[in-house]
Amino acid sequence: MQNLIFTDGKTGAPYFIALTLMIAVALLLWVAPRSGPSKWVRGLISVVIVVMTGLVVSVIGQSRSVEIDLATKQVIERKSFLGVKSANHSALTDYSAVVVERRDVTNTKGHSDSRKPDSQRPKETRTYYDVSLAGPTRKLRLASKESDLLEAEEEALRIAKATGLPAKRRGYEVEIKRGAEAMAAASAPTSRPAGVSEDLWKQMQEARAKNPLPPVDETMGNVPLEKRTWVRIIENKNAESLIEPP
Repeated sequence: MQNLIFTDGKTGAPYFIALTLMIAVALLLWVAPRSGPSKWVRGLISVVIVVMTGLVVSVIGQSRSVEIDLATKQVIERKSFLGVKSANHSALTDYSAVVVERRDVTNTKGHSDSRKPDSQRPKETRTYYDVSLAGPTRKLRLASKESDLLEAEEEALRIAKATGLPAKRRGYEVEIKRGAEAMAAASAPTSRPAGVSEDLWKQMQEARAKNPLPPVDETMGNVPLEKRTWVRIIENKNAESLIEPP
């Protein structure tokens, strides 16, 4: 029986080397000839270089993996930071489900507007779907898929099948149509159909504005009809439902 292994992050060794090199550069600046900037200016530049490099290393110079031992029903989370390793063990029975949850991350865009306060700079929001083991008192993230809900749910179903746990959605509802129904949903009318009152059409438009239809994928022209999929995701923080195999 093959174990399930999930990894993220990068090894810390290259970043430790980078930090060492930056410290060396900072020391060279400190002992540079007096013909350059003053000693205090060189010292300030040296400190800035070391601090900035340290911040970068602290963010990306680490790795993490989770292994589910299906034979012993043990879950091992391993972490490494600049070569320092640690491991946390838990029992698979501590978890009651494999869950998929939506997570939105908003970052400030662009460097050209760096003089403006954050509130005035353009924002970029990215959506991730986290796949985790969840229990009454703990949750352990296994994988994260950017924007691809179906891939995240397929991963959850794969883990659920191997572990015997149910796969669940949390924090969102989903409407999935396949085949001919997918094409019909993607081709929903943009103008008021005959027989639909203006008031009803207005309500439909308001509902669509809150939960917009996904764009029609023009690359699906060569995809067999039975494999075409249309998905609408509705945010609902209180929602929880089982993920059923397609």
